[in-house]
Amino acid sequence: MKQFHLTLITENQNAYRKAEKLAGLVCKILDCENDYEISKYEKFKYSYRIALTGKIADPNNSIVESIKLTNRICTPWLVSYDCYEDEIGLIFNKSGDSRYRNYRLNTLRWANFEIKTHFIPNDKDTILVKPTANSTLGIKRREEIWASLSDVFIDNEIDYGYIASQVADVDLPQLKEIFFSEVAPCCGRNLMSGIPPIWAGFCPKKLAEDIRTMQTRNSYSRIARLRHKTFVAYCRWYFQNEWNTLATEVEKHSE
Repeated sequence: MKQFHLTLITENQNAYRKAEKLAGLVCKILDCENDYEISKYEKFKYSYRIALTGKIADPNNSIVESIKLTNRICTPWLVSYDCYEDEIGLIFNKSGDSRYRNYRLNTLRWANFEIKTHFIPNDKDTILVKPTANSTLGIKRREEIWASLSDVFIDNEIDYGYIASQVADVDLPQLKEIFFSEVAPCCGRNLMSGIPPIWAGFCPKKLAEDIRTMQTRNSYSRIARLRHKTFVAYCRWYFQNEWNTLATEVEKHSE
């Protein structure tokens, strides 16, 4: 099953109810349920962050449907193509060329539209998975590590010293593998976007769900594992400076 995730950043909205009305309007335009979350976006004055989710009607034609859905809101959108997932991502950034399909949408400053596949394995796809090095960590402790490392990928001032103090009990090679192979693939896109929507912190529960979904998909699909391996390699290059800074702090706490 494919779902779209749409993040909106608004402007000139000095009341929560205004953001709520906008969220309801967008849900109506996209023919999706009122499944949205609203929070203050402190980076801009009188701004809110709206995150909503909807279903893709035709999973086999999700690229065309993505373009049609976003075109109902405004135009133009910057399109990026993921050749490994065979999906596109769309980003809207308000400018003098922006056109809104409804005048009530003109408080929209930035938006990000992406597709996520909820993988449901079939019995015939089942394969054996070898235990990884980090399998020695307990479930609860691993989720705590995920939550701590995710703070590296928020759009805010990063307290590397504090993060290091939360994960200093983990061997550095093991921590590096968790950072790049588990956390970065799920959180890294936040810093790769034009206006990163997450600045206060990732939700630990949702993060754990996203990472486990990714791991499940990789364990059942060879193509998914290949795509994951390629993206991890990219993350190792893109976030090398962040890792080096964190590793230095971890070593200080380990002395």
